[in-house]
Amino acid sequence: MSRSGPSRRERRHVREVESPIDEAIGHRHLRLQDLVQRELAALLRDEVTDPRLESVRITSVVLSVDYRHARVHYAIARGGGSSPTSPSEVARALERATAFLRGRLAEEVDLKRVPDLRFVLDGLIATEENARAGPSGLAPSPASRGQETSESEGDE
Repeated sequence: MSRSGPSRRERRHVREVESPIDEAIGHRHLRLQDLVQRELAALLRDEVTDPRLESVRITSVVLSVDYRHARVHYAIARGGGSSPTSPSEVARALERATAFLRGRLAEEVDLKRVPDLRFVLDGLIATEENARAGPSGLAPSPASRGQETSESEGDE
Protein backbone atom coordinates (compact mmCIF):
# COMPACT_ATOMS: atom_id res chain seq x y z
CA MET A 1 0.00 0.00 0.00
CA SER A 2 1.58 3.21 -1.08
CA ARG A 3 0.42 6.58 0.16
CA SER A 4 -0.16 9.36 -2.24
CA GLY A 5 0.96 12.93 -1.52
CA PRO A 6 4.05 14.38 0.12
CA SER A 7 5.86 12.51 2.88
CA ARG A 8 6.10 13.82 6.43
CA ARG A 9 9.60 15.10 5.85
CA GLU A 10 8.50 17.04 2.76
CA ARG A 11 5.53 18.58 4.61
CA ARG A 12 7.77 19.63 7.49
CA HIS A 13 10.18 21.26 5.04
CA VAL A 14 7.36 23.25 3.42
CA ARG A 15 6.27 24.65 6.81
CA GLU A 16 9.80 25.76 7.70
CA VAL A 17 10.29 27.90 4.57
CA GLU A 18 9.47 31.54 5.26
CA SER A 19 8.97 34.32 2.80
CA PRO A 20 11.77 36.93 2.64
CA ILE A 21 9.03 39.55 2.30
CA ASP A 22 7.68 38.68 5.78
CA GLU A 23 11.19 39.03 7.19
CA ALA A 24 11.65 42.49 5.61
CA ILE A 25 8.29 43.71 6.89
CA GLY A 26 9.19 42.64 10.40
CA HIS A 27 12.54 44.41 10.23
CA ARG A 28 10.97 47.63 8.94
CA HIS A 29 8.32 47.46 11.64
CA LEU A 30 10.94 47.13 14.37
CA ARG A 31 13.00 50.00 12.94
CA LEU A 32 9.95 52.28 12.87
CA GLN A 33 9.03 51.38 16.44
CA ASP A 34 12.56 52.22 17.55
CA LEU A 35 12.56 55.48 15.58
CA VAL A 36 9.22 56.60 17.03
CA GLN A 37 10.43 55.72 20.55
CA ARG A 38 13.64 57.74 20.16
CA GLU A 39 11.82 60.75 18.67
CA LEU A 40 9.16 60.78 21.39
CA ALA A 41 11.83 60.54 24.08
CA ALA A 42 13.72 63.45 22.50
CA LEU A 43 10.53 65.53 22.22
CA LEU A 44 9.64 64.92 25.87
CA ARG A 45 13.18 65.75 26.96
CA ASP A 46 13.77 68.82 24.79
CA GLU A 47 10.48 70.43 23.79
CA VAL A 48 7.71 69.64 26.26
CA THR A 49 7.65 72.26 29.02
CA ASP A 50 5.03 70.71 31.32
CA PRO A 51 6.80 70.11 34.68
CA ARG A 52 4.61 67.04 35.31
CA LEU A 53 6.32 65.32 32.37
CA GLU A 54 9.92 65.94 33.45
CA SER A 55 10.16 62.53 35.12
CA VAL A 56 8.58 60.54 32.26
CA ARG A 57 10.78 58.03 30.40
CA ILE A 58 9.59 56.23 27.27
CA THR A 59 10.31 52.52 27.73
CA SER A 60 8.88 51.10 24.49
CA VAL A 61 6.59 51.78 21.55
CA VAL A 62 4.37 49.17 19.92
CA LEU A 63 3.04 50.06 16.46
CA SER A 64 -0.01 48.39 14.97
CA VAL A 65 0.46 46.42 11.76
CA ASP A 66 -1.00 49.26 9.66
CA TYR A 67 1.02 51.94 11.56
CA ARG A 68 -2.14 53.88 12.46
CA HIS A 69 -1.92 53.31 16.21
CA ALA A 70 0.99 53.35 18.63
CA ARG A 71 0.95 52.15 22.21
CA VAL A 72 3.61 54.16 24.04
CA HIS A 73 4.82 52.57 27.28
CA TYR A 74 6.31 54.97 29.80
CA ALA A 75 7.72 54.93 33.30
CA ILE A 76 7.79 57.65 35.93
CA ALA A 77 11.06 58.39 37.71
CA ARG A 78 10.84 58.74 41.47
CA GLY A 79 13.42 60.79 43.33
CA GLY A 80 15.39 63.67 41.91
CA GLY A 81 14.86 67.35 42.69
CA SER A 82 11.30 67.97 41.55
CA SER A 83 8.22 67.29 43.64
CA PRO A 84 6.66 63.87 43.06
CA THR A 85 3.80 63.72 40.58
CA SER A 86 1.00 61.18 40.80
CA PRO A 87 0.60 58.74 37.89
CA SER A 88 -2.90 60.08 37.18
CA GLU A 89 -1.56 63.65 36.83
CA VAL A 90 1.15 62.40 34.47
CA ALA A 91 -1.45 60.50 32.41
CA ARG A 92 -3.59 63.67 32.09
CA ALA A 93 -0.52 65.70 31.10
CA LEU A 94 0.40 63.14 28.44
CA GLU A 95 -3.15 63.22 27.07
CA ARG A 96 -2.95 67.01 26.81
CA ALA A 97 0.44 66.81 25.08
CA THR A 98 -0.62 64.12 22.58
CA ALA A 99 -1.65 66.52 19.80
CA PHE A 100 1.61 68.47 20.16
CA LEU A 101 3.66 65.26 20.15
CA ARG A 102 1.88 63.93 17.05
CA GLY A 103 2.42 67.21 15.22
CA ARG A 104 6.12 67.34 16.04
CA LEU A 105 6.46 63.63 15.22
CA ALA A 106 4.96 64.36 11.78
CA GLU A 107 7.59 67.07 11.21
CA GLU A 108 10.53 64.96 12.44
CA VAL A 109 9.72 61.53 10.98
CA ASP A 110 8.81 60.94 7.35
CA LEU A 111 5.78 58.64 7.65
CA LYS A 112 2.78 58.23 5.40
CA ARG A 113 0.55 58.46 8.48
CA VAL A 114 1.42 59.63 11.96
CA PRO A 115 0.07 57.05 14.40
CA ASP A 116 -2.49 57.86 17.08
CA LEU A 117 -0.64 57.76 20.39
CA ARG A 118 -1.98 55.90 23.40
CA PHE A 119 0.12 56.12 26.55
CA VAL A 120 0.37 53.15 28.90
CA LEU A 121 2.03 53.33 32.33
CA ASP A 122 4.80 50.74 32.58
CA GLY A 123 5.92 51.36 36.14
CA LEU A 124 7.81 53.60 38.49
CA ILE A 125 11.57 54.09 38.40
CA ALA A 126 13.19 54.25 41.82
CA THR A 127 15.73 57.06 41.29
CA GLU A 128 16.78 59.56 38.67
CA GLU A 129 20.02 57.65 38.03
CA ASN A 130 18.04 54.49 37.28
CA ALA A 131 15.80 56.48 34.95
CA ARG A 132 18.80 57.25 32.77
CA ALA A 133 19.70 53.56 32.73
CA GLY A 134 16.46 52.74 30.92
CA PRO A 135 13.76 50.12 31.50
CA SER A 136 16.07 47.95 33.60
CA GLY A 137 15.80 50.61 36.33
CA LEU A 138 12.12 49.90 36.87
CA ALA A 139 11.14 49.46 40.48
CA PRO A 140 10.48 45.77 41.23
CA SER A 141 7.00 44.60 42.05
CA PRO A 142 6.17 43.79 45.69
CA ALA A 143 6.16 40.06 44.91
CA SER A 144 9.66 40.13 43.44
CA ARG A 145 10.90 42.25 46.37
CA GLY A 146 9.92 39.43 48.72
CA GLN A 147 11.87 36.93 46.60
CA GLU A 148 14.95 39.16 46.57
CA THR A 149 15.00 39.47 50.37
CA SER A 150 14.60 35.74 50.90
CA GLU A 151 17.40 35.01 48.38
CA SER A 152 19.75 37.54 50.01
CA GLU A 153 19.05 36.05 53.47
CA GLY A 154 20.01 32.62 52.16
CA ASP A 155 23.36 33.94 50.87
CA GLU A 156 24.42 35.25 54.29
